[in-house]
Amino acid sequence: IFDEAHLALGESRVAILEQYPDAIHFGTTATPCKVSGRPLRERFDRLICGPSVKQLIESGDLVRARIFSAPVATASELDAIDKDSKTGDFVVEQVGALMERPKLIGDVIANWLRIAAGKKTLAFACTKGHGRALTAEFLQHGVAAELLTDQTPESEREAAVERLESGATQVIVNCFLLSYGVDIPSVEAIVMARPTRSVVLYLQSCGRGMRPSPGKDEVILID
Repeated sequence: IFDEAHLALGESRVAILEQYPDAIHFGTTATPCKVSGRPLRERFDRLICGPSVKQLIESGDLVRARIFSAPVATASELDAIDKDSKTGDFVVEQVGALMERPKLIGDVIANWLRIAAGKKTLAFACTKGHGRALTAEFLQHGVAAELLTDQTPESEREAAVERLESGATQVIVNCFLLSYGVDIPSVEAIVMARPTRSVVLYLQSCGRGMRPSPGKDEVILID
């Protein structure tokens, strides 16, 4: 049984699956597609569709998203960024350099203060440098914020999440780390400060805030 099955075409995952050639491979994912266009049929024979997001909201298994579009980069600026030949998404270094401009950093924090101040928030950054700049700007405005990256030890990650849940921390900024397979139901707001061409990355990141929690009937998404 393979969770996050949209990742099943990766070399390391293929190596694992091929160790069990006689097994039935059953994959689960909320986002059965790849921005590169490679078909998941390479690993799986059949797609079984589960309930839709709308149905899961109606059944109480997800909360609705209240979406605010607050663009800080122009379409022409994003169109000028190269496409990654492997992923089909923006080249990370280029989009990170664009989004690290001081005005754009300031706009992200200003929009959060206007729309979601005080709410438990996950903010998604392009790169570690972008994440550091966002975190510093939050702190400069008196917002309790922390940055998590792939270099943050597991124990420190868990402690940071506990601080977010307790309210000691208001915002956790991360670079991809919390995009998949993370369950923090108390999250009340998502900041997508990372432009992406990937519907998978976008939906997975937004989904981190849609888990139900006592007293929570919606998640604020600042796009």
